[in-house]
Amino acid sequence: MFRMTHIIRAHNIDYIVRVHALDNMRERFISDELVIKTLEEGELIEQAHGNDLCELHYFDDYFQEIVVIRVAVNEPQKAIITVIDDTRPKKE
Repeated sequence: MFRMTHIIRAHNIDYIVRVHALDNMRERFISDELVIKTLEEGELIEQAHGNDLCELHYFDDYFQEIVVIRVAVNEPQKAIITVIDDTRPKKE
C-alpha cells in the first residue's frame, strides 16, 4: 500500500510523521493540532540516548487532567517517531 508523506510544521520546522506515529494518531484520535501544540508548548524531555520527548498535559475548566500527549522526536532526522496518549487505561 502506498502512503503519502505526512508533514507537521512546528517552530517553523517541518517534521516528517513516520507511519507508526500517524497510525497511533489515527487510532487514538490525536489531531495534528494537538501534536503541534505539544511540540511548541510542551515540556522537552531530552534523552541522553535515543529520541527526545515532548510532553503536554491538557486540563478541563475544573483543572482535571483530560489528556497527556507525548511526542517522540528524532531530532537529527526531524521525524516524529511515535505519539502517545498517556491517559488511556493501561493494559493489565
